Amino acid sequence: MVQEMIPVVKNMEVELLIENLGHEGEGVGRYQGFTLFVPGALAGERIRAKVVKVKKNYGYAKLLELLAPSSDRVPPHVPSISDAAAARSSISPMRGSFASSNNW
Repeated sequence: MVQEMIPVVKNMEVELLIENLGHEGEGVGRYQGFTLFVPGALAGERIRAKVVKVKKNYGYAKLLELLAPSSDRVPPHVPSISDAAAARSSISPMRGSFASSNNW
């Protein structure tokens, strides 16, 4: 029986093209034919990742850098001052019987 060599080891950094998404939404790429699952990566992206876990037929990697982001990637929402003011105005101090009835 011929054993195939696993081309990655834990803590190895690799460059991957994410081909599609796994059933939990993680990116799926291949390094020399070996499947790696990368949370946070999107299909069509070229990334640099660090291998964090290696199994017999697949492994897991951590996204380190987006080399070529997907057109589907959207920038994260950065709260503005007006968002903070709106949130602050929607919070009111406790008033009424509940606040005054807790005389322990």
